Amino acid sequence: MRRRGHGRAPARAVRRQLSQLGLDEGRRSGDRNGSAPAPQPQAVRLWLLSDRDRVMVQIWDADRHQPVRRNTGLDAEAGRGLLLIDAVSSQWGSYAVDGVPGKFVWAVCTR
Repeated sequence: MRRRGHGRAPARAVRRQLSQLGLDEGRRSGDRNGSAPAPQPQAVRLWLLSDRDRVMVQIWDADRHQPVRRNTGLDAEAGRGLLLIDAVSSQWGSYAVDGVPGKFVWAVCTR
């Protein structure tokens, strides 16, 4: 990563970590499902905003249900999404907007 005030390295690192988490989760989901047909792809939108000290990640998906943090066991195969978000961010939350389908989940990551 570049030093403070020198460009976009923090955003690249966040994108890389998010994509790795997504790929790992997708692979685990496929392993769990075995030979079940693949689900239809769902639309997801991602925004990255930065003021050079923090990166805000905001994700929208079409599911209106708000995320719920679960207490998962060490051998659980799912349910760790918010645990991961909580571990890598200084704050996070979710909200829905009247008249807009789906929900937004956001997190702020600091240096």
